[in-house]
Amino acid sequence: MGKSLRALMKLRAMLAVVCAAEATELFGLEVSLKKTEVLYQPAPQEVFYDPHITIGESELKPVQQFTYLGSIISSDGKIDKEMDNRLAKAYRAFGKLHKIAWSNKHLKKSTKISVYRAIVLSTLLHGSESWVIYCHHLWLLEGFHQRCLHTILNIHWTDHVTNVSVLEQAGVTSKEAMLMRTQLCWARHISRMEDHHLPKIVLYGELATSCHKRGALKRRYKETKDSLKQSGFIETHHP
Repeated sequence: MGKSLRALMKLRAMLAVVCAAEATELFGLEVSLKKTEVLYQPAPQEVFYDPHITIGESELKPVQQFTYLGSIISSDGKIDKEMDNRLAKAYRAFGKLHKIAWSNKHLKKSTKISVYRAIVLSTLLHGSESWVIYCHHLWLLEGFHQRCLHTILNIHWTDHVTNVSVLEQAGVTSKEAMLMRTQLCWARHISRMEDHHLPKIVLYGELATSCHKRGALKRRYKETKDSLKQSGFIETHHP
């Protein structure tokens, strides 16, 4: 059953690439096969293998990660590399504004916070609507958030100010609350889609039959429904 399903998935991927190449030819365009890459995401407990997909005489290059719309997509489905990428870009954006904004005594605190929201936070949380977050991801985000606010508010670590007090002084929420807000907005967008749209099928989809080893299951994209159910935004069951 596993081999037949794997073969079916490979066939569907090949057909999708071939159909895309043929569709572009109808409009007088040409797909750059040298720049086209193939990423295979195996199911849990399944052995990874490099797919071999060819168009004409050219074989597409298999990769384990690539960047799509500014976000890193990995073959293991995790966001660790994307999290490192987001943090690195946010750190660079924050550092470049140090002399212009954070250490500028002529700017009000509210202005600095507005700049921080518009540039740094938007860079950090890009694509976070579909993130599958673990506790260690939240620790990284909250640590970055607190360090930035300490710098903006000129709070030294020897001042012994609590994280809650820092958030209150800045007038912002925690990273966990921000992520919940963005995912609620994304869930509202998905709930208005028609049932045949792929994001809605993935979010509300359930396996007919499944089995797993002992222990807790790894979180997936669809497990984001847990927090959304607690907020009362979406129903437990969907037709």
